[in-house]
Amino acid sequence: VRRYDSARDDFGFARDSAGQGVAAGFTCEAGHAFSVEALIGYLRQSYADSRFDTVGVVDAGALLNWRPLPATRVTLSLDRTIEEATAAGASGYLNTSTALTIEQVLARDLTMALSGSYTVADYNSLPRTDTLTAFAAELRYFFHPNVFLGLEDRFVERDSNIDAANYDDNQLMVRLGAQLSSGYRDSAAAPDARLDGLY
Repeated sequence: VRRYDSARDDFGFARDSAGQGVAAGFTCEAGHAFSVEALIGYLRQSYADSRFDTVGVVDAGALLNWRPLPATRVTLSLDRTIEEATAAGASGYLNTSTALTIEQVLARDLTMALSGSYTVADYNSLPRTDTLTAFAAELRYFFHPNVFLGLEDRFVERDSNIDAANYDDNQLMVRLGAQLSSGYRDSAAAPDARLDGLY
């Protein structure tokens, strides 16, 4: 359920909405080096404004984890969501994203991650499609098992069939963060809890 503070936006559209999602999938492991999860389902979002059509789409998702070496993890993912939009005439957009991440433990308290993603944003009720390509590199130094200092460089390019919506964005970030799981070697080298079968 999505509710806005203002009843209508600057263009006069009521953007409150409610949605549902259902999916079935499976997860399995092949030893401690490889695991895969996949699902298929249905997403639906209906809007308060009668000018916005109800959106109903097939949902799909996948997550593949591979450890070619004890301190190396490769993750490939696929995800679909219905997102909010602020463009006049569009109720929202269907976001389909694929991502690849490589994580490497360099030392007991130092990790590196390289990632890339490709996302397609297909707008509802508008002839607009955006594609976003992103690349990132990050170093994390853990001065406590759950607290780290990070340095990340991220580049994002949006290519749209609406010329005014194109952009390039390069971000350099210094981050102080905390996480529940241990950031030391066991977070990348130790196997995940084993899960198999349908869900």
